[in-house]
Amino acid sequence: MAFTTPLTINGEQQPAAYIRASIRLSNPQRTVVQLEVWTSQASRQAGGQPVPHSWLPGGFNDTPQFTTDLELQSNNPIEYGYMLLEQSGQFPEATWNV
Repeated sequence: MAFTTPLTINGEQQPAAYIRASIRLSNPQRTVVQLEVWTSQASRQAGGQPVPHSWLPGGFNDTPQFTTDLELQSNNPIEYGYMLLEQSGQFPEATWNV
């Protein structure tokens, strides 16, 4: 499970940067999601490394925090993280669940 979105990486526009999320912390008050970014899904599948944080545009938060939503239903913690990201509106041009 991941998503793609247009993103400027190291000064170059990537039309479909590949972003994978994992839960870094979750408690009844707060959930922190850790994002890893590749230039593309092909790069990720070919074994490429995630891009360094310093290559991401200013303002890109690779550890977004959310108020834990105890009413949100999901099958597993990873799916829950993606649901929080999608509902946040931070990635309006994203293609989800790639």
